[in-house]
Amino acid sequence: MPEMKAMEFTDKLNLQPVTRPVPEPKAGEILIQVYATGGTLTEKLWYTTSHYADGSTRSKAIPGHNSQASLQG
Repeated sequence: MPEMKAMEFTDKLNLQPVTRPVPEPKAGEILIQVYATGGTLTEKLWYTTSHYADGSTRSKAIPGHNSQASLQG
């Protein structure tokens, strides 16, 4: 399975480099390849970094927004 490199938040909300499998898009989703992305110092304080929409705890979030990417299909 193809792998990708990413930065993810640890349970203590520190960033660490990781290698993850490239996700398979589900119905209604698309896959993009990100070349570069921006982050902010406050991103680790955002509720969506540590929780899912249903309120359950989330860990190992991959931060980033305003990405430079291409559509993969």
